[in-house]
Amino acid sequence: MVRGFFSATIIFVCFATASEAENCDAVTARIVGGVAGTTFVRKVEANDTVELKHQNAMSFAVFCGYPAGEAGSGKQEIPDAVNLAWDGAFAPAKFFDLVGKAGSALTGASSASITDGAKRCQKVALETDGKAATVTTNGVAYECDASSLFNVTVNKEPANAP
Repeated sequence: MVRGFFSATIIFVCFATASEAENCDAVTARIVGGVAGTTFVRKVEANDTVELKHQNAMSFAVFCGYPAGEAGSGKQEIPDAVNLAWDGAFAPAKFFDLVGKAGSALTGASSASITDGAKRCQKVALETDGKAATVTTNGVAYECDASSLFNVTVNKEPANAP
């Protein structure tokens, strides 16, 4: 699954029911409560995205997904995801620490594992002149680019419908 990356604004369009929105609220609460220094900015109902803020990221958002087989997802799940961006292709350690903590709160994987996956994704993106890269490791998927900024999206690997 490929998510679009935008240099200044993060947009992810999906249509969710009230039950998914409640799940999104729970995911957001887990991230805000589990990642020190993270604050809620606003929920964008039109595309079921939650904007967060943290001093170690230029942008920080939660994308709310669909279970496999539900309207808008087809046969493959569109998982909840976190997206973070740094202003520049070479993000510092404090940014990767934040990605690790947010990704861990979302997926349940260890923060160290998420941090390593995000760094690996950055390396692949830089090897392809900053173009979009996808890395999957230990059941977690990473999508990133490293053009004028470093942008990474972290989610569990999508499940297929039964």
